[in-house]
Amino acid sequence: MSTPPASEADWPDPLDLATATQGQHNPLSVAWIAVATLGTDDLDATLNPASAELEAVGYDGSQWPLSCQYAAYAALGVTDGPSTEFGVGVVFTTHADAVAFDELWTGSMLGIVDGDVFCDLGG
Repeated sequence: MSTPPASEADWPDPLDLATATQGQHNPLSVAWIAVATLGTDDLDATLNPASAELEAVGYDGSQWPLSCQYAAYAALGVTDGPSTEFGVGVVFTTHADAVAFDELWTGSMLGIVDGDVFCDLGG
């Protein structure tokens, strides 16, 4: 597990991205903060602020392919297709934890998506 945010609020513990993407803990819930399309959006301008906001409250702000959670395409209304979208999302082992995060999170959020998470991040 990643280090939970340092705060007086009872922030839920995330599942670290490296563990989540191995696909051994499915299904998982992802609180997607931002998504950008490669070649259409300015990835840095769209995703870096979301990463910084998460890191400011102690969460991992990694940017990763939306294709790692294929259910996110339909749930978030993304239609461009696999391998062109990247996002910033926090992975939780339960939907209840994702909802608890949403209740404490003051920034913008695209939504919570439940489903399998699996991909090779190449690390």
